[in-house]
Amino acid sequence: MPKAHSLAQIFEPVSERVHLIGFEDAYVLRELEFFLGRERILEESRKKKYGERSKVEVSFDPDHVAARQKFFKRLYSPNKVKKTVFDKPLPGSKKNLRQYARHRPFLGLCQEIENAFTTAEEDLETLKYLPEARRVLSRIAQCRENYHGMLDVLKTITSMKRFAIDLETGQIAGLQDMPSEDISFSTDTSLYGNFDRWATGVAHNIQVKMKTRSVEIARRAGIEFRHKILCDIRDEFRHREGVHNLRQDFEQIAFPVRLNEKYEGFISGCEEYNRALFREVQAENEGWLDDEIVLLEGFASPTLPEREELEQMAREYHGFDVGLMFEPVYPSFGGRFDIRGLFPPTLMTKYDPDLFVPIDFTTRAGENKFLIAGLHSGGKSFFLENIVALSILAQLGVRLPAEYVRLPLFKNIFYLGNLSAHGGGSAETQLNEIDAVVRRARKGDLIVIDEFLSKTEAEIAAALAPGVLSKLLKSKAMTIVTSHRTTDYQTLERDGWTLLTPDYKRVGKTIRPSWRLRRGAPDPGVNLEYIMQRYEKVFKR
Repeated sequence: MPKAHSLAQIFEPVSERVHLIGFEDAYVLRELEFFLGRERILEESRKKKYGERSKVEVSFDPDHVAARQKFFKRLYSPNKVKKTVFDKPLPGSKKNLRQYARHRPFLGLCQEIENAFTTAEEDLETLKYLPEARRVLSRIAQCRENYHGMLDVLKTITSMKRFAIDLETGQIAGLQDMPSEDISFSTDTSLYGNFDRWATGVAHNIQVKMKTRSVEIARRAGIEFRHKILCDIRDEFRHREGVHNLRQDFEQIAFPVRLNEKYEGFISGCEEYNRALFREVQAENEGWLDDEIVLLEGFASPTLPEREELEQMAREYHGFDVGLMFEPVYPSFGGRFDIRGLFPPTLMTKYDPDLFVPIDFTTRAGENKFLIAGLHSGGKSFFLENIVALSILAQLGVRLPAEYVRLPLFKNIFYLGNLSAHGGGSAETQLNEIDAVVRRARKGDLIVIDEFLSKTEAEIAAALAPGVLSKLLKSKAMTIVTSHRTTDYQTLERDGWTLLTPDYKRVGKTIRPSWRLRRGAPDPGVNLEYIMQRYEKVFKR
């Protein structure tokens, strides 16, 4: 029977799995990276592991992806857990904590502590269907009971008016705890001889000093016990490495819930895209039925009979092959890609997405090396970036905006993009980067290289390309490369490369990219013709 793992282990970010050089900024990944970096559970408990940086890669152990999917599938969309539940009530340093142990500040902290317990219980109440949440609620109830017990003891201590002090042992006890022997609190003036008047004054001074000292002892006893209560609560509220406490239990379930909430913001943006896309079309088609628009308030199911009609209207209105969103799905994993109707994850911005063409990509069993060549600005780099983003999000375990997704579960992901923008424009630098990746990558990894040797002179690139591609071919990692630096496509296919090229349409004499890939070698003549068309438009401005 396999060993059960805790949520903390299942959702433990793993470093050094995702290596992105020259990767274009993707809103969804940037937001998740920022979320992971600012989480207190990372800032406090993993500084030695991750350093002081605020950015943490969106990378988790692929062996636990099924468990993460199972957790996310059980979550209801409204579930939210506040981040600062246990952060607000208590100051950080011991010195500040002692200052708050005085009576008035302590009363304010008591209210904050009660509010923290209540907020945690309310946040987890909607998650009671999860066994992990029920365990944390039980732990909160236990901590609250202990806390109230300590307050009761404090009340007893501070209500005492009489104390007994053993000068030999230094022990102090409340009057109700006094030993059974008779003890007199009167002062025997005969101890001071015949000077009764003088002795009476001395006795009075002794009584005053003892009373003053006793009051100070009682006051300090209250402060010390209040400080002890705050220390105990702080030990439960703060995340401490290697210590099992209330905060650790709470974060085990709060962290993945907040992670899901952050990701669902991206999905909400996708939903808004659907509405915005067809809102324009509706304005131009007054005869469109209102109930068809209502269907777009959420995602449009692929089984809707109106789907093809809506997409056709949008294509005619916008002028190219735009697509309609699908209900998000959880991916399955296997040895090949089968992607249908994917909303490009890198397309979303924080404010408004551009129009998109759904990404479809299917590979065959045994295919492991892919070379994409063809139209300049035909969508090759965009495709690669989205394959990488999709692979990262899929191993997180979340649902993806597509009709269907099946893909390999990669152990490590290597992406080499525009190296010149990162201080690597020379051929030697690019070759060193590629060589380093090939040496590190193993079976089960993904290597993606965009614009292969693009910054190298054509003659040098032509001489280097065969050797580099041969080295990539020997690697056991799945490899996807885009390049304009090689033209011997027959040899590449014979060696084992699967060739892909951006598809296009001819509208009169104009070549228009369709923003989709097709199998086969590119047509150099079409690419040259397309480049000249683009430059003619630029020169006419």
